Amino acid sequence: MENEDEYCMLLALPAIPEGGSQAEELAQRSTLRTAFITYLQLKQAAGIINIDGPQGSYVVHIFPPCDFANENMARIAPDLLSAVAEVPHLVIVIATC
Repeated sequence: MENEDEYCMLLALPAIPEGGSQAEELAQRSTLRTAFITYLQLKQAAGIINIDGPQGSYVVHIFPPCDFANENMARIAPDLLSAVAEVPHLVIVIATC
């Protein structure tokens, strides 16, 4: 992530589908928290996926809330970080190889 032109950072949040209910939102929050965030935090790891495609090779990093994710979010979008602090979320970084 040393070169700003060679990565993008995304924020994954639970979403309510149009016409969805509060129960659906709670289910998404629970799934995100238990299936991804808690798993990665227990392993003290980020998810890493290597992708080779027709446009090039990329590495996708998936971070649960952690020092790295929070520091980068605070640097890039401090208001967004404070807005999602209590919402289960993942920080996703896609970088060129």
